[in-house]
Amino acid sequence: MLSQTLPSRYEDGTVDISKVKRAYAENDLLRETIRCLAARQRDPRNGETKAQNLQSDLAIRGINATLDEVLDVLMQLDELECGDFQRGRPKERSRLLWNVSAREMASTVVEAAGDEWDTESENEEEDVQMETHYFPVRKGVQLELQLRADMTAAELDNLADFVKIVAASRRVNRGE
Repeated sequence: MLSQTLPSRYEDGTVDISKVKRAYAENDLLRETIRCLAARQRDPRNGETKAQNLQSDLAIRGINATLDEVLDVLMQLDELECGDFQRGRPKERSRLLWNVSAREMASTVVEAAGDEWDTESENEEEDVQMETHYFPVRKGVQLELQLRADMTAAELDNLADFVKIVAASRRVNRGE
């Protein structure tokens, strides 16, 4: 049986899942946002969701929302006591600082709403366009990279950060 409230990890309050579930049923963009959060493998970095990143995540799922519409969803999540909305300047920097686990809240709401969703089917890779890039590692050695064509600049930045981490770990392991 599902709990009707989720404890807040930052405050003494709780999130009333029944209120979130009602809003989920009434607002299409909020519903897609919650489904997007439920499909995640982990909570958003630093316990926050930036408006611009959410807009990109929704676009990847085929949901074209304006920045103002995304801001409205984040403000609605604030009103539902899921987090604290912070307006940014420029507005692309606006964000929601989560009071609860975004993924746990979203999964609970989707399950409580009785939606049939399957993270495996959402993650199936059918006809994904790939781009091939060639990187000259050193003289006579070329590395072929295949990257998804739909990767955002932020996702490519994450990949670049990952490569930097691999390089740093090799320096440590080799004593460089």
